[in-house]
Amino acid sequence: MLEFEHAVRTVQTTRGSVPDDVKLKFYGLYKRATVGHAPPADYAFWDLVGRSKHDAWKAVSSMTEDDAKREYVRLFNEVRAAQR
Repeated sequence: MLEFEHAVRTVQTTRGSVPDDVKLKFYGLYKRATVGHAPPADYAFWDLVGRSKHDAWKAVSSMTEDDAKREYVRLFNEVRAAQR
């Protein structure tokens, strides 16, 4: 899926003012699309960033890999349009 790959490259290389909650959505969708289901949590209780990332990944675990890719592209287009 070329659109997904383009969106991923753009998100990973673009620096901007994307809110943290949107960055976490991108993270969760990317992990679901490329790795699969979230594994059991393995972060320390004080690791707030690790927990946030795991929670974002786990939140999209019910999606298929293709659905996660489509949602990633949709979110990318939505963020890009809002920044114009």
